[in-house]
This record gives sequence, structure tokens and C-alpha cells, in this order.
Amino acid sequence: MAHTTGPEAALYPSVEAWAKKTLGCWAVAVDTGPSLGRIDVVGLRDFGGGDLASRSEVVAIEVKRRGAPFAKSAGQAHGYSVMADRCYLAQQGENVTDEQMVVGSRLGIGLLLISEAGRVTERLTAPLQEPIPELRAKLLDKLDCATCTLCSTIFRTSKASGSSNVMRREWDTSPDLSAAANAEKGLMWWLYTAAGERDKSGRNSTYWRRYLCPDCVFALGSQRPKEA
Repeated sequence: MAHTTGPEAALYPSVEAWAKKTLGCWAVAVDTGPSLGRIDVVGLRDFGGGDLASRSEVVAIEVKRRGAPFAKSAGQAHGYSVMADRCYLAQQGENVTDEQMVVGSRLGIGLLLISEAGRVTERLTAPLQEPIPELRAKLLDKLDCATCTLCSTIFRTSKASGSSNVMRREWDTSPDLSAAANAEKGLMWWLYTAAGERDKSGRNSTYWRRYLCPDCVFALGSQRPKEA
């Protein structure tokens, strides 16, 4: 995704680099989000690091130049908590005041300082939020990602080349699990029955959908070699 040309755009690369190096984000995008609001910098990471369990997180960062009103900027960062697991305010400056630390802690946001040289320093760690699941899923969709229904891991629904990383199942037609497993792709299917009974949007088509990541598809749908 191309970088924007707004007043904070020049600061995005430094914040992106920090998100990748310090937070371990494996995907980072700028100026993106659902219709509810766009986020300056958003990253995806796996937190916890255990072999048997980890947690996928969406990190949203509001970026501001020096002199931006702190309370208003902090409120904007906090607003991202409806769709992100952790929220930060990154602002140019030399220090964070005690008052700003209190506000950040009260709102549940992390605070980052951006030096004139572009160095990003974390002054307050962002706590875990409880985003609205539907809005979080919409944000992931904007990043060409989805959450696996089975293992809850976030995965890419498209490859770097732009080609799809999932197969779509329509009613009783292929592809099925084995076809997706053989193609080393994830699987997406439509919830026709559930949407037909409970979708009150008035739309003529069904948009309710769920995903399985490539790893779960392979585990469930790969064909075992036949015994001799």
C-alpha cells in the first residue's frame, strides 16, 4: 500500500520499522482501515511465543507531529480500541510528561516518542484491549488477512504476488478440503443457512463467511498415502 502525503506521512517509515523490529510485527500497513476509520500505522504480530499456544494481535498506532494537542490525539488512539488489540500514540518530542502518562494509562493506550532523527522509543506499553470482533475482522480484511475459525491464528488471504491464498467453496461445489490442502491454500466458505435465517441487512446476496488457514486445511484435508 502506498504511503499517504499527509503531514505525518514522513514519520510513518520510522514507526513501521519500530513495529517490525520491537513488536515483531510480520505485517505492517499504513493509512488503512474499514469505513469506520483509517489507522496511520497498523501491524499484526503473534504474541506469547509458545510452541503450544500463542495469541495473534492487531496493533494500531496514531502518529502525530510535534505540537499536536495531546488529549485529542490520545483520544484518537483510544478510538482504535474498537478494532485493535493494542493501541499506541506516537508523537514527535523529547519527553513524555507525568500528566501525559496518567492520561495514557487512563485511556489504555501506549505512548511512543519520535525523535528528530526518527528514532522511536516506547515510554508506556499499551495494555490489551477487547475490540469488537466484527470491526477487528473488517480491519483484517483490509489487510488481506483473516482469522482461522479453528486455530484462531491470523493468516494472509492473498500472497505477495497478489494471487489468492484461499480457495472458495460455493454450496456443494468444489474445492473441498482435500483440494485446498493439495494446493497448499486456506479455505473460505459462505454461511448460507445462518445468513438466510438471521442476516437482517436486507442484502440480496450472502456475505457471511468464515476461513480456515492453510495449516488447518492441510491437517484436516490432506490425503494419506494408500497402504500397499
